[in-house]
Formats: sequence, structure tokens, C-alpha cells
Amino acid sequence: MPPPIAIEQPEFLRQKPVQPKTALPWGCAICDTKEDLKTCTACGVLSYCSRDHQIEHRKAHKELCNYVKQTRAAVEDTHARLGPSPHDPSLPNVRRLLTERQFEADRKKYFVASFNLQECMERVYTERSVRAALEMSKLARLYLPDNYLACGLVSALWIRLDEDEEVYGFIKSWYLWEESENHPPGQMAPTPIKNPDILEDVDFFLGVEARFMDGTDTVTFLLSLTLLKIKILLDLKDLHQARQVIGPKVPQEVLDEILAKIPRSSSIKANRRIMRNPDLSAEIAKLDTQVDSLYKKIRQTNFFWWRTLVDRPLDAINTVVTRSHGGAPAEYGSPLEAAIWLTQKTQRFCWNETPGALDFLREKNSNFTLPRLSETHRVYGRGADELVSALYNSQ
Repeated sequence: MPPPIAIEQPEFLRQKPVQPKTALPWGCAICDTKEDLKTCTACGVLSYCSRDHQIEHRKAHKELCNYVKQTRAAVEDTHARLGPSPHDPSLPNVRRLLTERQFEADRKKYFVASFNLQECMERVYTERSVRAALEMSKLARLYLPDNYLACGLVSALWIRLDEDEEVYGFIKSWYLWEESENHPPGQMAPTPIKNPDILEDVDFFLGVEARFMDGTDTVTFLLSLTLLKIKILLDLKDLHQARQVIGPKVPQEVLDEILAKIPRSSSIKANRRIMRNPDLSAEIAKLDTQVDSLYKKIRQTNFFWWRTLVDRPLDAINTVVTRSHGGAPAEYGSPLEAAIWLTQKTQRFCWNETPGALDFLREKNSNFTLPRLSETHRVYGRGADELVSALYNSQ
């Protein structure tokens, strides 16, 4: 493998990290109108309801827009010369960058452009930009040596688009892949499971002894899985309460209209059995148990994950991780430090954008006191415990 590549960024990408919002915007960049939108033809990720609003926003958007256009062109030019992947003709054969000498001169240019393009998508902060980042993260599976980390990041991005069954099928396919030793020749990743049972028990996930890099990628998957289960649990509780409180007071057709607007999860909206069930108390009890098991699993692995996710701002995380390896940007420190930084960074967005999730997590955290580090189960090793505890205790 070639040595790590230093990521050179323009000044506007080195500014303070983007802070998560409580919802993922997808309307006009000026007025948030959702109808008759036209997409910026240069960057392809910002939308406007009128030419006037696009002109009004041009000064604020121009620098990033031009950089996205140029960087995307550089990435696509490299893709064209690499040819299609032998495993998926719709994707470029990016592994050639790491294995063929003729592409040695393109290697740094490509990786820098890809990384910075991801950062641009994050700063645009729209549904379109998240979809673009998701496609790039899926592509990253084809060339990153830490394949599981890349896939953990895919799950965190995918949740933000409210495609819950797809995320769950993606996560479960990786656990089945990890457990199996009978992989098709040449296949680098599993095929996502279609139409999975997102309400099923989590014992399978807790029982797989994964060998993911430093254990950190296991946590990335488990954090995403926990968020999915919390999202569904909150939906079931709200549906149950609405039926009990409002149901006796209104006609059935009115109640059905009210219930249809409650679920956060796309999988619950589409589940007729759940939506028509007059008593969800048994399902709620099962989900409560599943969430509790996942929460405890991550807490036993490293208690501070939950604390930093809720309590620490992103710039504090950046400061501590950067300080831990001599001032270099956090995303390309040691593999462990980079994994912790990327996990915290990507998970922070999807948790903030899921209504009620962080409040639920704060209540969970309040039931536990901070343990001494010597009492923490060190799946990650001493270095990770010290690093993550420093994140929590930083000022």
C-alpha cells in the first residue's frame, strides 16, 4: 500500500467545522420553498425556487460552488481513465490507483480531490449534498484499506436520508459477511439485504465477534443500528400514546390521518401491521430491550462514546484529536485517531437530525456515572480510552 497522503485544503474548508442542525434542509437555499426548485448547474447540490434567489445567494455560494465544480471534474476525469470495475461496471476501477504504476502520478490528486469533495458536500448541507456524499462513500469501499470504516460511514450518511430499511439491510449484510467464510471469489463487499425485518431482535449483532479495525468500525455500525432502533421506538411510543389519548375522541378516519403524520421512520410509515395495531405495548417492550442491549454493549466497549456524542461540540473533538498527534488535522492521524474522529463527526449529524434521539440518549446517560478508566472494558486498548476520555473532559 502507498503511504498516507496529506490532504491539502483551500482556506474555506479549513474554517470551523460545520455544526449539525436539527433537520436536513432540502428546499430553496434562501427561503426553503419546496416547490418548483431548480438545481445549481455548477455544483449540482443547491436548489433555488427562482433565478432571483440564486442571484441573491451567488456571493455566499460562489467560492464553494466553483471548487465543487472543478474538483468533481478532476475526480470524474480520473474515473474515465480508470475504466469500469470488474465487479460492478457502473463503478470505476479505482483500485488501479493503488496497484498500477501508470496511475502513480494521479494517486495524490485523486485522493485529495475526493476527500475535499466530501468536505464540500458537508458544508453545502442539503439533502442533495448528503446523497452525493453517500455515493462517494460507497465508492470509497472499493479502495480504502479500512473497508469496514468506510461502510460504517455509509450507514451514518444513509440514515440522514430516512431510508431506514436500506440502512438496516446494509448493516446486517456486513455482519453476515463477517461471520461467513464462504465469500464469492473476487467479491470485496456483501450484497445489501432487501426487505429486512427492521424490528427483529439484535442478539445476532451482539453475538458476532467482529474483527473490524481496532474495534472502532464495529462501534460505527452499532451506533447507526442503535439510532435506527431508537427512532423506531420513539415512533411506536408516539403512535401508542396517540391511539390511547386521541383515539376514543375522534372518528377512525380522522385518527388514521393523525397517525399517518407521526412516524419519523420510513419503515414504520410503510408497516401496515404497526400502523393498524390498537395496542403497541408489546412491541414497545421488545424495542426497549433491544435499545438497552445495544446501549450497554457500546458502553461496555468504551463508556465515553455516548458521553462525547451528546455533550462535546465538534470543534472540541477536533482540537483534542489534533493535539493527540502533534497538530496534524484529525482526519489523517493514526488509523485509530482518524477512525474516532470520523465516527464522532459523521454520527453527530445523523443523531442531531433525528427528532428526540439525543434527548433519549441524555436520559439514558443520566442513569450511569462515569467509571474509572481502569474499569472500562478495553476493546480498543488504552490509547483509545485515553483519547476518548480526553474528548469528554476537554474544555
